[in-house]
Amino acid sequence: MLIYLYYVVFILAVLLFEKSLQSFMIAYAFEDDLKILLKDKEIQSFQDSRYKKSSRVLLLLIVLPLLKFNLFYFILVCGVSFFEYKRPYLKLKQEFNQELSLVKYQFPIWLRQIQILLYTNNVLNAMIFSYDSAPSIIKDELQILINSLKDNPNDLNAFLYFMSEYKISEIDRAMKLLYRTYIIDQSDTSKQLNRMIASTTKWIRFERLNRHEESIKTYEWIGIIPLLGVTLVFLVIMASLLNNLFGKGVTM
Repeated sequence: MLIYLYYVVFILAVLLFEKSLQSFMIAYAFEDDLKILLKDKEIQSFQDSRYKKSSRVLLLLIVLPLLKFNLFYFILVCGVSFFEYKRPYLKLKQEFNQELSLVKYQFPIWLRQIQILLYTNNVLNAMIFSYDSAPSIIKDELQILINSLKDNPNDLNAFLYFMSEYKISEIDRAMKLLYRTYIIDQSDTSKQLNRMIASTTKWIRFERLNRHEESIKTYEWIGIIPLLGVTLVFLVIMASLLNNLFGKGVTM
């Protein structure tokens, strides 16, 4: 009887403080990197949406008294509600990781184009000429960088903020080298360019090796499937054989 009383008190408390709970969850209950993952999206609407979806699952606890306060059911509903709350974030995280992998692969290729163009152009013109052939994931940031340099030619932050949300140290180093190449005398440009070429060559080789290893791992998993099929067939044959042997033994 006491557990029913606790349940009623809990439901009343949730109903009375639901607005306060919702405001707290929207304002504070989010991951540290969520703002980065959302980019230009509004965090409040995102939080409000995930809270509503998660709270709908918790409504299933209404039938808890009919199930005699089954602990397994309670844990299951709470677990599904928590997963429903985390699911939009996990989806954003997965998309961001895919973008991150794409940037790591395509940025050094674009940087190689810049290096070639720098033999006959300054940094700003090299970026402008590379825009049409630049990877789509880089184009928006590249346009912002070009516009910033047109407005303020000595803007260091324009280089430092380029794709800074991905927090890739190689991009930071490359953009700093580009900035040095951009502001130093033409006589020193070749030295900076040679450093950049050496760094980019290592980067491209490393990313290609990573992609090659990932593709090999994928094929390894695909190769296991026939092996599992053969194992399953073998088990079925053995089970059938044992069944026939025992069946004959019982008949005799």
